[in-house]
Amino acid sequence: MSMKILQMVHSLPDAGKKAGGVSVTVKRLAEGFSQVPGCSVTVGCLSGGNGDDVFEVWYPVGTGFLSRLCKSRLGIYFLYPLILNFKQFSGYDVIHFHGEDWFFLNRRGVKVVRTMHGASKRECAHTDNVLRKALLLIGNLLECSSARLADRLLCVGSDTQEIFGSPHYIGNGYSPDKFYPGKKSEVPVVFYNGYWKGRKRGELAYEIFVNEVLPKVPDAELWFLADSCPEHPQVKLFCGVTDEVLGNLYRESWVFLYPSSYEGFGMAYVEAMASGTVVVASGNPGSGDVLQGGKAGVLAGDDKLGSVVVRLLLDKEYRVHWERLGLERAKDFTVERVVDQHLAHFREVIDS
Repeated sequence: MSMKILQMVHSLPDAGKKAGGVSVTVKRLAEGFSQVPGCSVTVGCLSGGNGDDVFEVWYPVGTGFLSRLCKSRLGIYFLYPLILNFKQFSGYDVIHFHGEDWFFLNRRGVKVVRTMHGASKRECAHTDNVLRKALLLIGNLLECSSARLADRLLCVGSDTQEIFGSPHYIGNGYSPDKFYPGKKSEVPVVFYNGYWKGRKRGELAYEIFVNEVLPKVPDAELWFLADSCPEHPQVKLFCGVTDEVLGNLYRESWVFLYPSSYEGFGMAYVEAMASGTVVVASGNPGSGDVLQGGKAGVLAGDDKLGSVVVRLLLDKEYRVHWERLGLERAKDFTVERVVDQHLAHFREVIDS
């Protein structure tokens, strides 16, 4: 069956910049769809994308002044979704939105699938910033509108399903040709992938490494993929890496430390497990789902994260045990499997 798919996302990954999880997920999905015979895929976005993408990239509002205006907070909440009503979508069999569709009402003749990658309602509970909390509350109302408008609502994670009342669960996929087990670093390495501030809690990961891990494992290194962090002789900062480099970072690390307080799903858990690296994480809806309640990775409270990391670095048998469990779990989230699941949903919506 031939199918013309339009994926709509705020932005695609940009070389040299830290990419958000949804942007990375959409790029991988588009690459996966493009490998399926009969599938034609276009990604509509406000920014990002590289000349070597294997799919077509479309900028609905161009790349000039209007685009910059739409990327502002008010623009992304109100202006951009309204502008979409005046764009032509009839040439596509299905439009797959990953956000910014709450005021897109001109849906006559098009089939719309919406994916919720988490919920602003949950994020709101994990920020102390008053302005961000207010914006997330607005975001929650807009997401509820999106959920009602969609022909089919896909939810990434069971917690997101519960919030929006959808029966359709979907995971995010990784590319097995980029994330796979291999040789570990000669020295013990702890890896973190997120942001310094906010719910990802990079600051906590840094403090755990410096104050709890280094005194017990003095030759250890922290590879810190984020927007920033303080300088330290045994901390290496990375930013804006490709999937190929990201795969190497996961693969060569001994432990992936991810103390995020909230994830709707948590692609980073999957990438680490697929790369043969043990996950040590804080409990949240996403880590509970992906790590199967602690069966595929170690879940610990803030006061135990450091001691767990130390044990894993020093006890190879214990570490290998968890590596094997993680590798087995990661098989559920290959991009091929996730692409097939999406296409099944698209066909049902098109035929309805």
